[in-house]
Amino acid sequence: MPLAGKENCSFCPPFSTGQHSFVINCKNNVISTLIRNSSCFTRIRSGFTLIELLVVVLIIGILASIAVPQYQIAVEKSRAVGKITLCREVLDAQQRYFLANATHTMEMDELDIEIPYTSKTVSSQKISYKSPHGIIGIYSSGNLCVTNGNGWAIDLYPRNSNPAGVCYSYNSSNIGERVCKSLGPKVEGRTSSAGTAVYQINR
Repeated sequence: MPLAGKENCSFCPPFSTGQHSFVINCKNNVISTLIRNSSCFTRIRSGFTLIELLVVVLIIGILASIAVPQYQIAVEKSRAVGKITLCREVLDAQQRYFLANATHTMEMDELDIEIPYTSKTVSSQKISYKSPHGIIGIYSSGNLCVTNGNGWAIDLYPRNSNPAGVCYSYNSSNIGERVCKSLGPKVEGRTSSAGTAVYQINR
């Protein structure tokens, strides 16, 4: 009998049991008919099943959950290193200013370095500058520069100090802990006034 929509595809008529030779001849006719008429074959459309798409989405989600936090940590580590370098330049400039004037200054404009900033907050012992690099705090004592980032804060001391500084990790931030760990060992038994962990910055 013909397939629906396939007028040129003729198959065997009904037959009764015992017509063995007729069945063989009929099967041969069906095979030859299928070969001659390619339209008799059902075309399978290429594509993905719903299950396959769900598996792909699941794999992408797992990879993203691993890669995104690692990327964020790498970015914060890079920022921390950059800010440490910037703070060291500030402290070195303060030492040069002290040698020339026998006093320290908190004013960025009076130092022999150029660090652009958009605003500043003045207190009795510190001036905090908001720059494209982040917040940079300069103390009147000339022996401390502070900065911070996502889940961490750094106090940096002059170049000849040991340790070179400390990194504070906020308790609620895994990123801050990973950043501080990359800079030096944890100082056991010591916490900041806010109860955060303290890590020593190696020279």
